Parts: sequence; structure tokens; C-alpha cells
Amino acid sequence: MITKTKTFKKGTLGESIVIETLKKLFPEYDILTQNIKDKAHWVDLILMNKINNDIKYIEVKTKARLNKYPMTGIDYKHYQEYIRLNEKGIDVIIFFVDDKLGDIHYLPVSKAIELENQNKIKIFYFKQRNINKKTICWFLEDMKFITKISKDQIDKLTKLDERNHNFKIYN
Repeated sequence: MITKTKTFKKGTLGESIVIETLKKLFPEYDILTQNIKDKAHWVDLILMNKINNDIKYIEVKTKARLNKYPMTGIDYKHYQEYIRLNEKGIDVIIFFVDDKLGDIHYLPVSKAIELENQNKIKIFYFKQRNINKKTICWFLEDMKFITKISKDQIDKLTKLDERNHNFKIYN
């Protein structure tokens, strides 16, 4: 069972924002299911096209872009999970909801793999709660921008933020 931390609640709110956005932009898709497994960092949504039965697997990450680079990313272990799904013919699409700037971008894992093969990524190592972490990041310009969320949505996400440093973009 997942503990309902602020981070979990922020992720759930990010998922709701993406669902709302998908319904507006892609009305031909139905949401078949949400939260496929009772664990964090799994596929959040499965969508099906009402016309041709095309299936889309969606993962939502609700987090600010990096301060020093116009990039965002995910835990490398989770990326490896998505690569394994991709190898089985399941192309997960990762949606990034920027809780500071309000942008929503998406990146299919198949495209993420291409970018990695072209060395258009950065890997960062850091320590979080005494655990060594590895993050893979992609440039925002290599992702598809969808829309901006409202100021009210940004404010709600900000209230759930657990960052221990201020968000500031460095040039």
C-alpha cells in the first residue's frame, strides 16, 4: 500500500490534470483504467481510441524542469522498466507536468530511446535520503509541448511541493 504523502498527492493531481487535458485534446480516446498497479512509477493510464481501438499507455510525472538545463527526466530504474515494456511492443508515453512553469510535455519511450542512442540526454547522479540515485533527462525541445496549465492548478501543485530548495532557472 502506498503512503499518501504530499508527493503522492501531487502526482495524483498531475494525473488528474493530464486526464482533463487528454479529454479536451483527444476526445476520440476513452480512459480504460487508471493506476494499473498499486505502486508508484508504473503506468498511470491506459487509453483506447474509440475509432480504431489503438491503445496508449501513459505515465505521468509531476515535477519542475531542471534549474540549470532546459530538461526534465525520470529515475533511471523506471526508464529501464519502460524500455522492457517497449521491447514487448508497449510504447509508454511519459507526460511531464511542470509544477512550477505550468507546461505539459510528452515523450514516447520509443523517442526517448532514440534520443539516448543519439547522446541527446544527460545522466545525473545525486543522493536522496541517503540513497544514491541516477536520473536520465531529456531536453524539453526534443519533447512535444501540449499546453500550459492554469495558475490555479500551479498553485495547488505548489502547496504539495516537498522540494528543499527554491526553483530558479539559471541561464
